[in-house]
Amino acid sequence: MKSTVLLGKNYVSLLISFALFERNKKVYLIDEHQKFPEEAKYLRGFERVMLKTWGLDCQIPSLLDLEGYLAPSPYRIVFDGRHLNLGNSPSQNFNEILRKNPEFFSSEPLKNENSRKKFDKKFNNFSDQFGIKFFRFIDHKNFNMESVWPLMPQELRDIFADFKINTKKPELRFLLCFFRGVFQNQFSADSSDFSLLFILLFLLSPRFELNRKKFEDDLLKHFSRKGGEIIPGKEMAFQTKGSNIEKLTSPSEESKTIEKLYITCGEFGEVSMIPNHSKCYTSIKIHLNLKISDLFKQEFLVSNTHRIGGDYPLTKIKFEKEGIFGEVLIPYLAGSKVSFDEEKTLEILLNDIQSISGNFPHRDFRPIFSNSYNFWSGSELVPQTIWPYFNRPMKNLNIFHPSNSCMMDGLSLLSQIKDERGHIL
Repeated sequence: MKSTVLLGKNYVSLLISFALFERNKKVYLIDEHQKFPEEAKYLRGFERVMLKTWGLDCQIPSLLDLEGYLAPSPYRIVFDGRHLNLGNSPSQNFNEILRKNPEFFSSEPLKNENSRKKFDKKFNNFSDQFGIKFFRFIDHKNFNMESVWPLMPQELRDIFADFKINTKKPELRFLLCFFRGVFQNQFSADSSDFSLLFILLFLLSPRFELNRKKFEDDLLKHFSRKGGEIIPGKEMAFQTKGSNIEKLTSPSEESKTIEKLYITCGEFGEVSMIPNHSKCYTSIKIHLNLKISDLFKQEFLVSNTHRIGGDYPLTKIKFEKEGIFGEVLIPYLAGSKVSFDEEKTLEILLNDIQSISGNFPHRDFRPIFSNSYNFWSGSELVPQTIWPYFNRPMKNLNIFHPSNSCMMDGLSLLSQIKDERGHIL
């Protein structure tokens, strides 16, 4: 009997498995925790509703109770030294943009509590409707302006019309390019109306952080109840024939004939489908055993006009109790090693920390460097990843990764697995 194998013990694999169970497939989950994309733990309102709709339609308890796994997760965008505090309520985000970047809108701020509540209600109602429709009726073929626009309230349409006109201003070109890098994985200022719409929606949306461990532990219980089996990740090997993966072998397990292999983690060290003239970025993660107490639990996305289009267009910084976690984008070069860029990326990270905190971090620490295996495009093309284990495309292999879509954070992975659910069913 042929089996479906999922590599990666995370919520993406588990959600795919639930679709496979609907088709009475035999499913094995390889216990592999490494290198799951950090972006996948962040959800906006419409992503949250999409998952809850999945839970309602398929009676998955952990998705029905999703609110219990989420916590508010505001963040700051820092561009040319100007701070945007985002990820809060829609009205707070709108007023913050008006205060810090008034050139984006000609609207008046929401001055009183009544107007703010009204704005939040309309935006959140739209997010709820979109999340439901996105799960039940939208796939990559009809995910376009026509599928979203009818759901939008007039106030949001008017704001978008204003935003669309003003983003054509030359002085906003670099900031728009930065927004696309942050939200859509592409450093390009040439945006379609649909791309601009989602930049606006991401700017205005509240953001939530998913408690992945608790969420995945509970999803695993549902996986086991459905007949799924977990197998150890160590010492596994795949046998191939031509461009198909035929068998999974392990010294401690019977070999399994594979119908399809899904990968949701691992070292995606190669990029395909990017022309030679297009710039592509990856990133280096840096952990510093430093603590800045007044910035604890805060997250920053940092850049400036001069870095956009250059080699280091974005730095991500999060201040945690375990220290400072940074991520610096660098040009992707096949065969490049992390050690080649350690000195420069550390310098950029320390300078960005100084610009945020006002103090230059002391040097008595040992930074830990690692490759993120994330990718950003410097053009409209979306980087496509292949797994170096095979080092070539395989017919019965699907890789799920945020870089494989033009939407970042949770929406990228959710759109991929939702579409795959449609193919399975």
